[in-house]
Amino acid sequence: KLIATRSTGYNHIDVEYAKSKGIPVANVPAYGSFTVAEFTFGLLLNLSRKLMEAGNYVKNTMDFHYNSTMEGFDLHGKTIGVVGTGKIGKNVIKIAQGFGMKVVACDIYPDEVFAKEHDFEYKSLPEVLRESDIVTLHTPYTPESNHLINKENVALMKKGAYLINSARGELIETEALVWGLKEGIIAAAGLDVLEEEKNLKKGEKTPVCELNRELMRMPNVLITPHSAFYTLEAVAEISKVTVDNIKSFIAGKPENLV
Repeated sequence: KLIATRSTGYNHIDVEYAKSKGIPVANVPAYGSFTVAEFTFGLLLNLSRKLMEAGNYVKNTMDFHYNSTMEGFDLHGKTIGVVGTGKIGKNVIKIAQGFGMKVVACDIYPDEVFAKEHDFEYKSLPEVLRESDIVTLHTPYTPESNHLINKENVALMKKGAYLINSARGELIETEALVWGLKEGIIAAAGLDVLEEEKNLKKGEKTPVCELNRELMRMPNVLITPHSAFYTLEAVAEISKVTVDNIKSFIAGKPENLV
């Protein structure tokens, strides 16, 4: 009678088929808007300041001397391109401005009031890719956003840019990402999500999964296992909203339908 997903994304559910059977689908629309935004900067700071490399060096060598491989760069003064300015993207913008970064953004539904309040400009995706030192993705996955980042527009990116994805793996064409990294267009990537990650978990050997394994071996790629949402507070909120969705459906007043 009801499908209640314990997530914001619902691309794992055939919503149209469910609707054809009269089965509503409810999601948890906003449990991790701060959680994922904070994690995004965790990925970025790890890449910009070589935190993991430096920490692992000390643990593995017991040597307290820094070396040239640990040299990073300041976020202050850099341009961050935020693709998708929903709740998570807006929080990323606020954090970025706390670091003294310049913000450019793109969204198919730009919030010009928010842009004016926070002194940034909406631009087209090609413009954002050309201008940004760091590009971070916060848009939902839809058939239209499949391979939003692809070989054609990776070629537009500022040479040496950084790419962060804590949204959905399918937003990036994996082959294009590997190519961009090898060509030096993309200096480094921080990825909490991967294209075909379900197949990867199953140990499949599809072309995309093999490219994902190649990414895992690259020293300038930081990959985490879709854990950006995973905090004590966010998990509690997921449970609460899911239960509330079920209760409201039983009461005849369904909420958070997709």
